[in-house]
Amino acid sequence: MEEEQDKAEKPNDNDVGGITGMAQRLFHSASSSFIYSSQSDEKNNDASPGTEQSLTDVKHDNATKEEREVTKETKDVEEKEEQQDKAETSLDNVAPASTTDHEADTNITEEQGIHQQQSLETSIDDIPPPSRKGRKKKIHCITWIIFVVVILILFGIGLGVGFSIAGRGQPEGDKPQQSQPPIEMNCQQGGEAIQKHPFVWTKCLCEEGALDVSSIPENIQREYAAIKEELLQTITSSLDDFTITSCESSTNLALHWLAEDRISNENTDSLSHRFALAIFFIIWRTNSPMNYLKNNEHNWKGWMTSTSFCGWDGITCNGDDTSKVTSIELNRYGLSNSIPTELAMLSPHLTSLSLHQNSLTGIIPTELGSLEQLQRLDLSGNFLRGSIPSTMGQVRTLQYFNIAHNRLTGSLSASLGFLTDLKVMALQSNQLIGALPRQLGLCTALEELYLYENEISGSIPEGYGRLVNLQKLVLFHNDLDGSLPSATMRSWKSLVSLSVAGNKLTGEIPSTIGSCTALQDVYLDRNQFSGLLPPELSSLKSLSIFELQNNYFSGLLPTELGSCIALSVLDVSNNPFLRGSIPMELGQLPKLKELLVHHTSLDAIPNEICSNDALQMLIGNCGLSCNSSCCTRCKDQS
Repeated sequence: MEEEQDKAEKPNDNDVGGITGMAQRLFHSASSSFIYSSQSDEKNNDASPGTEQSLTDVKHDNATKEEREVTKETKDVEEKEEQQDKAETSLDNVAPASTTDHEADTNITEEQGIHQQQSLETSIDDIPPPSRKGRKKKIHCITWIIFVVVILILFGIGLGVGFSIAGRGQPEGDKPQQSQPPIEMNCQQGGEAIQKHPFVWTKCLCEEGALDVSSIPENIQREYAAIKEELLQTITSSLDDFTITSCESSTNLALHWLAEDRISNENTDSLSHRFALAIFFIIWRTNSPMNYLKNNEHNWKGWMTSTSFCGWDGITCNGDDTSKVTSIELNRYGLSNSIPTELAMLSPHLTSLSLHQNSLTGIIPTELGSLEQLQRLDLSGNFLRGSIPSTMGQVRTLQYFNIAHNRLTGSLSASLGFLTDLKVMALQSNQLIGALPRQLGLCTALEELYLYENEISGSIPEGYGRLVNLQKLVLFHNDLDGSLPSATMRSWKSLVSLSVAGNKLTGEIPSTIGSCTALQDVYLDRNQFSGLLPPELSSLKSLSIFELQNNYFSGLLPTELGSCIALSVLDVSNNPFLRGSIPMELGQLPKLKELLVHHTSLDAIPNEICSNDALQMLIGNCGLSCNSSCCTRCKDQS
């Protein structure tokens, strides 16, 4: 029986009932301690203040009485143990007997305590004892606080045990899955972990500069051979210039990537496009294939991953057909190295290729001529060298052709005349030489032709009269000579801007310029033009800027210029042979902001011009006779 009682008294931490019993005993023990302490305080505070015994005697009496109380308590404990033994045989008599004894002991203890406290004397007569009712309330509050704390502890323990039991009973599949961190692409890791990441395996094996055939898994070797054989049906270049162990070949590395990341049931178009894009990435990303393997920037989002290449940065596909690339736009991507010849593999689906503002070098590959559906080509702002390939004339669908701001040399190919759909040709800021090919006159859809800042020589062909849709002809800073084509200008009714400044053009301005009724900007400055200004200029109602400075024009300024009601800038300075009076009709032009007539032989500026409030810049020949206000402005700005 005693052993069973000992086992029952030992709490089981894993059992809710055991924890509850332990907490209850803790509560009763704490309550008894607080009650006993409070009763002792009450008895001490109730002591009679009239006692005259010394403090030393009081301490001695208290010690003696405490010993008697301990002895009494010991006897009470012994009596309780005897009663517990009797309770094993007669359970019915345990509770009453125990209760009676406990009450009797309590009464005896209280009477002894009161008797002891009444015998004490204190010298603090002026401090009244605290209220008994307040002490009881305090004891009551402390008891309730302990009770609430114990209940909260029991609730927390029970809740935790319940979750623990529920967790042990939950199936593995129902537990929430934690996201696994991505496997680091660490070449020291080796094994299957590396092979799960496309192209990482090749990266690791190529770190030493060469692949070991024995280290290439057999399944990858089989895929490699199969892909190579399939690509031979579409690729224009040879695939036999390298071996499977070559790490310096971008083509080989692209084949490895395809072998490691083979997509089931992939058609030939998709395979060839992925192959070409992989080569572009390896070549364009860095100066060498090996540098690519060590770097990968954020702006190449999606590239060289298993996701569809239609989602890669700068890549556009043909609507719902995710196997055909129609557009590549990688402007300002920091691309370096040459333009891959594998671009031809994207034919006939590629319609737009834009790579401007990069660092591409090398030549423009002749293979671009096989992009038979290409409509837009922008390679401007790079470091391309060499000549414009004649094969570009084969891209009959080309509408926008921009290779400006490079280092291209050579002459313009006559084959460009076959680009009958071409609307914009921008070849400026290169080092192109030779004459303007007359075949360009066949590009009847041409609207804008930019050839400025080159070394183009010869004259403007008369055959350009066929360019009836031409709106902008910008040829400044070249070595052009000859005169403006009179018959040709009769056909340029849509011409808005004509700029041939900074050349060696001679002769007069043809009267047929009056047919160019859409002209807004005319730059004929810094040439060797001469002769009279034609009166047909009066037909140019939209003319806004007319710059004729630094030439050899002679005679009078035609009064017909007063009919150019949109004119805002007129510069005839540095034409020493211009003479006579300045037409007062110029003072009636409502939009005239700048009038520059200095370094000419023209007479004084008339008052009608000086009174034009729209003028912001008026520079004339100071020293000539004119009224005071106009002369002042003339002198101040000369």
